[in-house]
Amino acid sequence: LEGNLIANNRGGFRTITRPTGGTTWNSESEPQIINCTFANNENVGLVAGDSSIVRVTNSIIVGSSHSIEMQRGGRLEAAYSTILPQIAGEAMVEDIPRFFDEALGDFRLLATSAQIDAGQNEFVTETKDLQGNDRILGSVDQEDPKVDIGAYEYRLPQLITQSGNITICVGETFLLEVEAGGEQLAYQWEKDGIPINTALSPTLEVVMANPEDA
Repeated sequence: LEGNLIANNRGGFRTITRPTGGTTWNSESEPQIINCTFANNENVGLVAGDSSIVRVTNSIIVGSSHSIEMQRGGRLEAAYSTILPQIAGEAMVEDIPRFFDEALGDFRLLATSAQIDAGQNEFVTETKDLQGNDRILGSVDQEDPKVDIGAYEYRLPQLITQSGNITICVGETFLLEVEAGGEQLAYQWEKDGIPINTALSPTLEVVMANPEDA
């Protein structure tokens, strides 16, 4: 299971015998959970049972009363993940992840989340995240980029296009535009290094231009 979001459900991921008996679901298996986000699933985020070994890497499991439950010989191996309540593992990130808009189901990471660049690249097999963006962008260290923890890769703001030099006459109206990509974008136009208070969008319209606008 790689690059998935499991949120706001009555349960999370289970590897146990079905309650009705008979057939089993992933009994004595070794499922892997890579770059997934489990959030706000009732009772328990993940159940490891029936001698299964569940391996969790580069993933987030938060918002359940019990993060992990192990039954009938089930085991968990966790690394480079955030699992709250806390579970021991290699290079675990204990900070609570900061999501873009948890109430609206937007579980992308905010720029202040400790899960950014905190994963391990060797576990990644998918080249795209859940949103279709490239994996392993490396927001902190561009020379040695690390994958983010969770289903979404944080993207630094990048300038794509902007208006070039233009020639106009006094009294004309003109429009400047900029296109940017990334997460949580904000805009601020400046003139001579001084912010223009009302210029907070990707476009800037100047009405009745005069020489002081140059």
